[in-house]
Amino acid sequence: MVPVLVANDHGFIRGGVEAVLRGGRFQIVGVTASGEEALAAIATHNPAIVLVDLNMPGMNGVQTLGTLRAKGDGRLVVLLTAGMTDRQFLTATRAGVQGIFCKDGAESELLDVLDKVYAGQKAIAASYLQRELSL
Repeated sequence: MVPVLVANDHGFIRGGVEAVLRGGRFQIVGVTASGEEALAAIATHNPAIVLVDLNMPGMNGVQTLGTLRAKGDGRLVVLLTAGMTDRQFLTATRAGVQGIFCKDGAESELLDVLDKVYAGQKAIAASYLQRELSL
């Protein structure tokens, strides 16, 4: 089983992620509603993958990623987003995010993204890769 921590402030999204991962090789070891809670849960649960929402109250997903990297923590991080600014995208990619994918259609892509990231590949939605080329 691959331990996954989910950080998302929307219960509906957290429930959807749990439903998609249930019974597969990815096991949710913790669920939080903020970046601050996610950092504490990472220390407690030591997940292989952190699936974090980009926009949460308090510490957002990019800030959570940056805090992990500043601590020397290179664990796998995947951002879940409905949309992101160019600045957020550049900050996340420079910090070494392994995956970025959109909430729209996320249920059909989630397992594929997690599989790729866990296998050592980048899994960034095509729309964001196009943006990266233009930046």
